[in-house]
Amino acid sequence: MGNLAARYRYLGKFTEAEKLGSQVLDASTRILGVEHPDTIFAMGSLASTYRCLGKFTEAGKLGSQVLDTNIRIFGVEHPDTIRAMGSLASTYRYLGKFIEAEKLGRQVLDASTRFFGVEHPETISAMGNLAVTFGRLARYTEAEKLEIQVLDLRTKISGVKHPETITAMGNLASTYRYLGKFIEAEKLGSQLLDASTRTFGVEHPETIRAMGNLAVTFGCLAKYTEAEKLEIQVLDLRTNIFGVEHPETITAMGNLAARYRSLGKFTEAEKLGSQVLDARTRIFGVEHPDTIGAMKNLAAIYRKLGKFTEAEQLDIKVVYLRTRIFGMEQPETIRPMGNLIQ
Repeated sequence: MGNLAARYRYLGKFTEAEKLGSQVLDASTRILGVEHPDTIFAMGSLASTYRCLGKFTEAGKLGSQVLDTNIRIFGVEHPDTIRAMGSLASTYRYLGKFIEAEKLGRQVLDASTRFFGVEHPETISAMGNLAVTFGRLARYTEAEKLEIQVLDLRTKISGVKHPETITAMGNLASTYRYLGKFIEAEKLGSQLLDASTRTFGVEHPETIRAMGNLAVTFGCLAKYTEAEKLEIQVLDLRTNIFGVEHPETITAMGNLAARYRSLGKFTEAEKLGSQVLDARTRIFGVEHPDTIGAMKNLAAIYRKLGKFTEAEQLDIKVVYLRTRIFGMEQPETIRPMGNLIQ
C-alpha cells in the first residue's frame, strides 16, 4: 500500500496518494506502534504528499515528528535522519521560513557529503534544495553556482531524460531568469518543457511547472503574446488538477495577472491580482514572502490604473515587511522603496 501511495505521488495523483498514505499510517501505527521504522517511513511519505497538495502546515507538523523520532532512535548521522532533515527543510521553504530552511539545508548537505559522498543522489538532492533556498533568499549567484554543479552531476549520473535532471534544468533556468540571463533561461526552459512533456505527459505537475516558468521567461524577453498563451494554459491545467486554492494555482494566477499588465489589460490584471493577494493572505498569512510579492504586484497594477493612493498604501506595507524579513540593503527591499520615491 505504501509503495502504491508513493507511486501515485510520482504520477501527480496527490489526492489518491493522500488517501492511501493516511490509511497506511493508521494501520502501521495501530499494528506496529509509533516508533517502528515502517510507521516513521509512512509518516514521512504522507508529509511529502501533504507538501505536494500545498498543505504545508500539516507537512511541517508530521515532518517535525519524523525528524524528532529519527534522531531519538537512529541518531543524527543516520541516513533516515538526514532525509527527514531534508524534507523538513523543504517544508520550511514553502512556509516562507527561509532562515530555518537554510540552516537545516546546510546540515543536510554537510551530513550527506560526509556519509554518502559528493556524487551520491542524496547529496546532489541536498545541493539542489539548498540552491533553491538561496534563490528564495535572493542570493542568486550562490544559487547559480550550486545549480550548475547539480545539473552537471545529474546529467552525468542519471542522463538528460531522468526526472531529477529535468528538475535541475528547471531550477537553473529560473535562477538564470532572476540574474537577467534571459537567453540562457529561454534555451534551458524550452529544453525542459520538451523533456517534461515527453517524460511525464502534458498534465503532470512538472510539465505544467515547466510551462509556467517558460512563460515567465517569455515575458522577460517581451514576448508577451507567447507568454499569455502559455500562462492561460497553465492556469486552466492547475485549476482543473489542483483546484483554485492550491499554491501552484495561485502562482499561475499571479503570473497571468502580470502578463495582463504587460499587455495593457489593466482591468483584468487588477481582478486577478486582487484574487491572488486575498488567497495568499488567507493561506500563508500577511508576512509570507509570496503574500508580500502579491502586494507589490497589485500596487504596480494600481499605479497603471491611476489609483495612486491604493498603490502607495500597499508600497508602504511592502517596504515595512521586506525590511523586517530581508533587511534594508537587499534588492527585495530597495525596489519597492523606489516606487515610493517616484
